[in-house]
Amino acid sequence: MLDGEILAWSRDRALPFASLQTRLGRKRVTAEMREATPVVFMAFDLLYAHGEAWMDEPLHQRRHALEELVEREQLRPG
Repeated sequence: MLDGEILAWSRDRALPFASLQTRLGRKRVTAEMREATPVVFMAFDLLYAHGEAWMDEPLHQRRHALEELVEREQLRPG
């Protein structure tokens, strides 16, 4: 389980929150909206993994485990 937030994203940077608001609360997000305002999930913390809660672990351990997870998943095909 990760802690993070959804951000409007373009050219390797987060866009202002107002950009994301154009997509929030919609029953249907069109292809045009997805293209105009792409979004990413930015993970900040690892809270639960491998059947165990990590919330009581030191931040540097959670951060290291999160970085390993991201690296492993980026290398995964598909």
